[in-house]
Amino acid sequence: MAIKKIEIRPKGDGTYGDVLFPKTSADMVTTSDGSNVQAKLNNMSTSADGIVQQIQSHINDVKNPHAVTKTQIGLDNVTNDKQATKLEFVGHKADYANPHNVTAEQTGSYHQGNKNIAKKDLSKYQTVKSGKDAEGMFTVIEYKTKETTPILVMKSTLSGGTAPQYTTRTEEWYASDGVTVEETISYSLSYDVDGDLVSEV
Repeated sequence: MAIKKIEIRPKGDGTYGDVLFPKTSADMVTTSDGSNVQAKLNNMSTSADGIVQQIQSHINDVKNPHAVTKTQIGLDNVTNDKQATKLEFVGHKADYANPHNVTAEQTGSYHQGNKNIAKKDLSKYQTVKSGKDAEGMFTVIEYKTKETTPILVMKSTLSGGTAPQYTTRTEEWYASDGVTVEETISYSLSYDVDGDLVSEV
């Protein structure tokens, strides 16, 4: 790379031609400290191509060359926690072997011996009522599956006391055959001064 003084002179044919300087050392451009600019530029190791390469290298640098912090880009409240990959998520979703070690108590299940009898959602079963007393109250309610041949799931029976203020309600939970009783639970009934049921414990 060279510093050149250009002097434009008219030619005899009416056109112009340039004369390149420096012709002598007096024509050399110098810096404020008296050093020769031409010499300085000639000694520079970084050419125009080198500058382009450095710029491209900087563009390709994805390792945060400007040391930008997460606070500067509004991520200061984000924790550096590892996230599950899509493959890990799909694998977890397909795992039905109780990967979270959920217990029977956490799911609201009863435990009797070596048997776990899940509490049923009784709203999805049909009901069959019987044992109407003198007050017109049914003392027995059976919950059965909604099938062609219904299977008994649970039977609730009122007993004790005087109608309609019975003192006990008994639940009998049945196995999948609808015959074998797997668990029996009894509740004590309490009433207020108006005779309304206020608790089952």
